[in-house]
Amino acid sequence: MANGVITGRLTDNTGAIVRDALVTLTKTDTGLTVKVQTNADGIYLFPSLQTGPYKVQVSQAGFKTAETSLTLTVGQTANIDLMLEVGSSTETVNVESTGLADLETNDATISYTVGTR
Repeated sequence: MANGVITGRLTDNTGAIVRDALVTLTKTDTGLTVKVQTNADGIYLFPSLQTGPYKVQVSQAGFKTAETSLTLTVGQTANIDLMLEVGSSTETVNVESTGLADLETNDATISYTVGTR
């Protein structure tokens, strides 16, 4: 099969480069998935791809996920520049307490031991 290339640059809605974003490429007819991260210039590259239909999905903390679809043809270099929009951040913090078994919570009495000095 002939090879093609998918590449592009990621920016935010102000035009700033988005580095270290996760770019997921899925060949939609087979389900094959490949992941790369954008470099310091916001560039991603998927070389030596088979022809056919693909979905490109980009995610980065603090941004909405962006995706697009395309069909790669013989010898094609598809340049897919994407813009990420700022999204709401959702953060979950799980707190588990351990080691509080010696704490008396049923009695408010304060006590201490006085030494002989």
